[in-house]
Amino acid sequence: MKWSTVAKSKGARKYIICNADEGDPGAFMDRSVLEGDPHRILEGMAIAAYAIGAEFGYIYVRGEYPLAISRLKTAIKQAERQQVLGTHIFDTGFTFRVDLRIGAGAFVCGEETALIASIEGKRGTPRPRPPYPAVSAGEDQTILDLLRENDIPMPTLCFLEGLSGSGACRLCLVEIEGSPKLHPACVTRAEEGMVIRTDTERLQKYRRMIVELLFAERNHVCSVCVINGNCDLQQVGYGVGMDHVRFPFQFPQMDMDTSHQLFGVDHNRCILCARCVRVCDEIEGAHTWDIMGRGAQARTLTDLNQLWGNSNSCTSCGKCVQVCPTGALFAKGKSASEMVKNRDFLTCLKRAREEKLWIK
Repeated sequence: MKWSTVAKSKGARKYIICNADEGDPGAFMDRSVLEGDPHRILEGMAIAAYAIGAEFGYIYVRGEYPLAISRLKTAIKQAERQQVLGTHIFDTGFTFRVDLRIGAGAFVCGEETALIASIEGKRGTPRPRPPYPAVSAGEDQTILDLLRENDIPMPTLCFLEGLSGSGACRLCLVEIEGSPKLHPACVTRAEEGMVIRTDTERLQKYRRMIVELLFAERNHVCSVCVINGNCDLQQVGYGVGMDHVRFPFQFPQMDMDTSHQLFGVDHNRCILCARCVRVCDEIEGAHTWDIMGRGAQARTLTDLNQLWGNSNSCTSCGKCVQVCPTGALFAKGKSASEMVKNRDFLTCLKRAREEKLWIK
């Protein structure tokens, strides 16, 4: 899969790197191949290079393997004499050259970015990402799907697995090479040849600013809100490195609706992520929640701006309370320290509906 991804990626020059540097103590698998049959390494690299369109290859081997180095050099010369390596191999128009890079036996060079740095003659230390190595995406996958599939961190507040993307919080903005604007990863489809940057200085500043504005716009006081680790806003604030708010606090006097028998809503703590709107619409099918107004005056509402307790459509399922990223929606009779959110039902229900597990 990685071959096909690199083959499709844009670039004037591509490389094949063979990491023959064994950093694990007592490991000699690479050494035995290099010393016993180095032509097997060259043949494999040539096949991979032909598949992805590379013309250059590097074999990274530690200086503690003098016999392996000697035999690799001999094998490369033999392959070039037999036209297995070099220019226009077997008159096919395919060109591929291989060179050796001798390392100092650093264990950290097993990590790919450190390996590349060492080959380039730099200190072999891991490089902050992005850029990331080439990855592939399935049909209709968003950039955020791709990032999570490859364990690439990305802060989000409005996104929740099992619900559709909305791009409301703007925290998952990414840079796409060739585009002057920033794109929300949760609603942007991954396309062939995309070069995506996820953690540049520009994006870090944007994310901190967004979180600071969220704290300044409403009344989010962590000392009296959800302090038990179940507040997504608080966790994202830690994650983006927010240590203070540069903008003046607005301290709006917004209503609290506790008319419902089981639940309440505190608009002072709402960040307008629309999770409640989507879970009520897409999962429960009740369509109770919506958003009214614009800008700082926007807020959630139930049944065309009726009190929650007077709602005729609400099924009292509590799904909206479970998906709320802050303390805006809460269960009555529980303190902040008891508000444990359980969101496993989302993926379970979505899978059951997609696979029609309830239909016999």
